[in-house]
Amino acid sequence: MKTELKVILSLVFVLLLGEAGSRAFESRLSADVRQMLAFEEIPQEIAEAQAAGQTCVLVLGNSLARAAVDSETLEIGLIEKGWPQPKVFYLAPDGSGVNEWTTAYRKHFPSSKTIRPDLLILVTGPGHLLDHSVRSPEKLSAFLAAPQDRGEIFRDWLTTDSERCRFVLAGVSRLFANRDRVRPLMFYNLVPGYEVTAQRLNRAGREGREESVPAVATANRFRTLLDSLDLPADRVILAGAPLPESYRLPEAVLKATSEWGIAVFDDSAAAEWPSEAFPDGYHMGPSAAGVFTDELLQATFQFEPGVIR
Repeated sequence: MKTELKVILSLVFVLLLGEAGSRAFESRLSADVRQMLAFEEIPQEIAEAQAAGQTCVLVLGNSLARAAVDSETLEIGLIEKGWPQPKVFYLAPDGSGVNEWTTAYRKHFPSSKTIRPDLLILVTGPGHLLDHSVRSPEKLSAFLAAPQDRGEIFRDWLTTDSERCRFVLAGVSRLFANRDRVRPLMFYNLVPGYEVTAQRLNRAGREGREESVPAVATANRFRTLLDSLDLPADRVILAGAPLPESYRLPEAVLKATSEWGIAVFDDSAAAEWPSEAFPDGYHMGPSAAGVFTDELLQATFQFEPGVIR
C-alpha cells in the first residue's frame, strides 16, 4: 500500500473516530448541548402527561425565559385558577431568538403530529422576535432545524456562502458542529481563570447581539412561528421578559399579535426593576422571577381553564 493511501486512510479513520466520539460524548460538552438534546423528549413527555390528565404548559424562549418564568409559581397559580395538575416545560435554547424558536417548535411539534401543549407562553426581549440574521448556522443545523425547513433556511435565511457551507457541514458532522465547544475544553484545564473570563465575554457579546434592533424592523419569521403553533389564540401568551433597562415590545411584533388575537404582557418589561432583581446583570434571580410570574398570571389568565385536545 502506498504511503499516500495510508495517510489518507489514517486521516479518514481519525475523522470517523472523532465523529463517533463527538456524538457519544456531546452531552458532556456543555449544558447548552444537554439542554438541546433533551428537547427531543418534550413531545413524548407532554403526551404522557396529558394522557394522565395533566395540563401542559410550554415556555418558549431562551435563557431569559428560563430565568423569568418560575415553574413552581406558575403551577401553583394555575392550580388556584382551576387548571388540572399543571406541568411546565421549557423549549428555550441559550442565545436564541425567533429563528431558533420557529424552527425548534416546528421540529418538535410538526403539523403532521397531533401533540401540542395546552398552553404556550412565549417570552421575549425587545428584539428577539424581529427578523435578524442567523447567529450560529452550526447550532441551528445540528440541533434545532426542522427537516422541512432546511431548504428555506439554506436559501433565504443564510446570506453568505460561508454560512451555507457551515450549515450543511454541521448537518452531517457533529464533530464540525461542536468544534467551538471542544476547543475551549482544552483551555479550561490549561489556562487559569479562562472559564470565568470566557463566560464574561460571552455574556457581554450575547447581550449586544440579542438586544440589537434592526434598522428596518419586520417580524415575518414571528408570523411564521404563529402560523406553526396550531393552537387557539387564547392558549398563547406573549410576555416581555424584564431587563435591567425597561422597554416596550416593537410595533411590528404587536401588530402581528393583534392580528392573531394573542394576549400580550409587557407591563413588567416596561417597569423599572431594582438592580438586585438581576444577580448577573442580565437574567432575573429566583425571587424576582416569582414576582414576575405572579404578575403574568394575574394579568393574562382571564380565560376559563381547559384543554385543547
